[in-house]
Amino acid sequence: VDYGPEGAGENAAPAAAAAPPPPPAPITRANAPAVIDQCISSIQQYRAGGDGGKALDLLTKIVQKMLENPGETKFERLNMDGKAYKSKIKPFIGGLKLMQAIGFEKVSEDGGNHLVMQGRDDELLGVALGKLQDGLRVYKTRR
Repeated sequence: VDYGPEGAGENAAPAAAAAPPPPPAPITRANAPAVIDQCISSIQQYRAGGDGGKALDLLTKIVQKMLENPGETKFERLNMDGKAYKSKIKPFIGGLKLMQAIGFEKVSEDGGNHLVMQGRDDELLGVALGKLQDGLRVYKTRR
């Protein structure tokens, strides 16, 4: 059975493959708030065991600690091989991207992988904190 157009048999040229989707737009200061919203929305979808809430809670604490301790670089670095990252951020679509949207970049050093704050922007961190707190509140009310 041939379901192709009439005359398109075995000797017909194969149809052109669909073009791959364009790569996502880079995160900029201008689009970061929208990216943060998308990431929070994605994380909120994880309902089993309250996993999405745990991820949002950790992300909220990370941003809050950074804002409360502006000179402390220990809050601007996260071990990607650590238990908290591996269990509460990495598994969820939107977790890493949210970290990148607020200014973290992946860095391989000292035999491990880290997320390190690059170009800290306290105004953006404040926006992110508000969005995360709202997202966590919404998550908790949807149970």
